[in-house]
Amino acid sequence: MNKLNENPAVAVKRKSIQALIDYCLEKKIELTIKPKASGNAEEWHFEFNISDINTAILMGMFLRENKLELIGYSNTPSVVSTTTARSSKKSEVKENGASKEVPTASIDFHQEENLLIGMDN
Repeated sequence: MNKLNENPAVAVKRKSIQALIDYCLEKKIELTIKPKASGNAEEWHFEFNISDINTAILMGMFLRENKLELIGYSNTPSVVSTTTARSSKKSEVKENGASKEVPTASIDFHQEENLLIGMDN
């Protein structure tokens, strides 16, 4: 079966079952609960029947808040955050006892891999 057509599922330990059931009842999400195939009574397999995108987003946010992960999907971020290196102070260079201000450069790295260098005055 295609992964996009499958219902999302999560393996839940006994201590998190009540919160998940309460959330599904509150949001009126149809679900199927089965014991985990390993025979461990502490883990249960929850499968959700989600029909619209808003419910899917809210369910994903709930699962993340409760540190639960969907079966078959890794929790790797798809967006890479970038940081900006900036120097707000001007450096001073001393020559023969006299100080002299030298402008510093600011460098911005963007996701489009463009490098912007500007001189701060």
